[in-house]
Amino acid sequence: MRYLRFLRFTLIHKWFVFIECLKLGIPWRGIKHDMGKLRPRAFMAYSRRFAAGNGYAAINDLAYLYVFASHLRRSEHHWQYWGYIRNSGEVRYLPMSDSARKEFLADLRASSRYYGTDVAEWYQEHKDEMHLHLDTRAWLECQLGLVSSANEDSKLKNIINRLLMRRHWAYLRYVLRHKWFVFVAGIKLGVPLHLLVFHDMSKFLPSEWFAYARTFYTLSGGHQYEPDGTGFNAAWLHHQKRNKHHWQYWMMTWDKGNTECLPMPNCYRKEMLADWRGAGRAITGDDNTAEWYTANKDNIKLHHDTRLWIEAQLGFDTVSDGKNAVPTDG
Repeated sequence: MRYLRFLRFTLIHKWFVFIECLKLGIPWRGIKHDMGKLRPRAFMAYSRRFAAGNGYAAINDLAYLYVFASHLRRSEHHWQYWGYIRNSGEVRYLPMSDSARKEFLADLRASSRYYGTDVAEWYQEHKDEMHLHLDTRAWLECQLGLVSSANEDSKLKNIINRLLMRRHWAYLRYVLRHKWFVFVAGIKLGVPLHLLVFHDMSKFLPSEWFAYARTFYTLSGGHQYEPDGTGFNAAWLHHQKRNKHHWQYWMMTWDKGNTECLPMPNCYRKEMLADWRGAGRAITGDDNTAEWYTANKDNIKLHHDTRLWIEAQLGFDTVSDGKNAVPTDG
């Protein structure tokens, strides 16, 4: 019966979302909205949560956590999708695209309609829990009638810069050198071969390549670090969500705004360690992973089991919580 109840809720909710998307001029978003919830694995996990009657009652259900985290990574209409975690551990939120924020609004209105609540009142009650970019928040509050006008920047940044091949050849040499060192380190760690072959292949996609090249290399091919704001942040966000060897991929943000680290599967934590070692070799020429980890461990958010494994591989004496760990001389 719980599967039928959840199916009924999903179909009614999708219908309400479709109606709202029609009003907002994005009918295609309404058609594909939350289709991932109908996949067998997701459907069963969500059904268990729905049967509990409380969205957070199933928080200890690891299968549900993985499904929910996957849903947030794939669904642009969730504000959590636009959360960008820097290597320092700082979380930044990018402005949602126009179609994504409209689908987000449609989702809010549909849920309020299903539960018989007022969407503006619900937003006022929960807005402090939602970490939205200022532009997205201004637009949303305008649509909900909470402000008279949205203070949006209507200018689109030109992402097509003139291409000088020196910059891109320099970046290509770095990426290939990095992939080689990751491959060597990964073989020693027993990383599956297909993960090593396809490691960081998303960096060759236009949505990542150009922003990375502009950020790390000058037009003449020299080294620099000049992030161009939203462009690089969006590229780094896409890279995190496409590559399971990044610890940020396994960070799940709940609707309440709190975050939780999921345990990394063995193959991906091995690939992550190989990635760290490969980056050190490619940038400095040395494997300084232990020193780098010691300096950055407080900013790296890992599940307890993942942290224990990482610190054991790095030869740390204390592997309790990462805060008091020190590497051995060997």
